[in-house]
Amino acid sequence: MNAGSTDRSAPALRVDDVEVRYGGTTAVTEISLTVAPGEVVGLIGPNGAGKSTLLKAIAGLVTAQEGRFRLGDVELTGLSFTRRCRAGIGLTFQIPRNAGRLTVSEELFAQARGFRHRWLPGSRRSMDAIAALLRDLDLEAVADRRVPDLTLGEIRRFEVARALVNDPAVLLVDEPASGMTADEAKVLSAALARLAAGGVGVLLVEHNIPFLSSLADRAVVLDAGKLLIEGATHDVLTSTPVQEAYLGATRTPR
Repeated sequence: MNAGSTDRSAPALRVDDVEVRYGGTTAVTEISLTVAPGEVVGLIGPNGAGKSTLLKAIAGLVTAQEGRFRLGDVELTGLSFTRRCRAGIGLTFQIPRNAGRLTVSEELFAQARGFRHRWLPGSRRSMDAIAALLRDLDLEAVADRRVPDLTLGEIRRFEVARALVNDPAVLLVDEPASGMTADEAKVLSAALARLAAGGVGVLLVEHNIPFLSSLADRAVVLDAGKLLIEGATHDVLTSTPVQEAYLGATRTPR
């Protein structure tokens, strides 16, 4: 999480005309979007709209049959998940992965060994960086606790910390506030805001509309695998197409 001045006019991440098919079913089609350095882009839509599929396609966990992915000058198309992580893509998972018997600190160091080849395990640089992650995500008190023993809110913050070990240029976050208390969501929201202020682009999938709207500079709405509308967050959330297709014309956003 490196702070500093950032050229927000140049996209960090560019997705062009992406299509993902599972057999005869098209999950997403003709999706194009950008995420600039320091920008938070909210990705919303009904269940089954293709949001998680799109994040996984960007990260290289599912194969896009059409389209391209670029991160700055780096062509990501065709690269594996690991190589995309090393290029600067970070991903959290909607369903937190089981870290087995490792503690929070041990798992973060293991992640550092796996991806940050510039770090030497146990070096001062790696220790300081992981201490900063624990502090920023309010995980210092549980650093020596086994990951499976954490609360849901702690696990979701840990997932963000684990994704940040690779010092990504763009972080893909899948429903991080799901199941969190209001206080836990505030801690996570503040951490993501600091991350963006330091120049990292964030693509955020979230059904908690107040959480998303407090963070997102722009919003992109998917419906049935297609891009429905995009623009400034407030304009998108109050637009007639979104009210009818996603929020419901007579419902209060949740």
